[in-house]
Amino acid sequence: MNNMNLMNLMNEKVPSNFVKSTLLKLIDSPERLTGVLHANSFELGSITSFGYSRNNKFGNAIEDIFKEILEENGWEILENKYNLSNYGVKIKGKKSLDIDQVIKYKNNIIFIEQKIRDDHDTSKWRGQFSNYKEKLEIISEIIYPKFNVYGVMWMIDKEFTRNKENYLSKMGELPENLKENAILVYGNEINLVLNSIKNDKFDYYRQFYNFLKEWHNNSVKIPNLNFDNYSNDVIETFESVTPEKLHVLFNNKDVINEVFPIIFPNNDSLKVYRRLLQLKDQNNYEYVIEDLDNILYEA
Repeated sequence: MNNMNLMNLMNEKVPSNFVKSTLLKLIDSPERLTGVLHANSFELGSITSFGYSRNNKFGNAIEDIFKEILEENGWEILENKYNLSNYGVKIKGKKSLDIDQVIKYKNNIIFIEQKIRDDHDTSKWRGQFSNYKEKLEIISEIIYPKFNVYGVMWMIDKEFTRNKENYLSKMGELPENLKENAILVYGNEINLVLNSIKNDKFDYYRQFYNFLKEWHNNSVKIPNLNFDNYSNDVIETFESVTPEKLHVLFNNKDVINEVFPIIFPNNDSLKVYRRLLQLKDQNNYEYVIEDLDNILYEA
């Protein structure tokens, strides 16, 4: 898979359309971005909310990116979600086992728990290790007992090693049959694990890191709050919701007075949308047209 395909995958997984994201929030829950019950202005709040959405999806997205890199380099990608009832396993409050990566090469299976950085407090790292131990036991002894199973905790950012000694100590307490295949790595140390199984010298980490650097350079930018520059995105978003929801939006005084002057400083996008509505069924959009006329007239 080339970098363009990886870019498309990343942008599909991580919210990339600030205009659409912000407008949908204003349509579905305007109180989250308007009014006085906020520590931030609309400008800061909308950008912060968008940034949080992106960051929230980032971890899962880069799991998919690394999976593509693994598959491209000869690893067989296995199922990473297991219904515990299918294996006769009962764990209170848990129906399935979800693992970031499960890969196979010949008679070897590696499961990877992929974390961005090791900077958690005591309760968090203990919970993470408990989950890792549980997965190591089930994958090794129940799901793939006839394979050589290696359980890897991979902290991608090698600069953060807050709980390294704690993790290593806990791994040292595992039963002998699990201890020998329990592995903790940071940063590019993941190469050592993968290449030792395949007897190879490929730099998985560098390809992964270089892609993320390119993606950042191309896709990570401060959003532009002037939506008149993105009329196509505005119209596409308006077209994706019902006339009823638009009617509510266009009659929300907080949005019209606080937000519209910021995102539609010249009302260009609203004017374009108003013209397009002339081509639609007037019975469905008549009151939306009236709403827009009121907004544009008052402006």
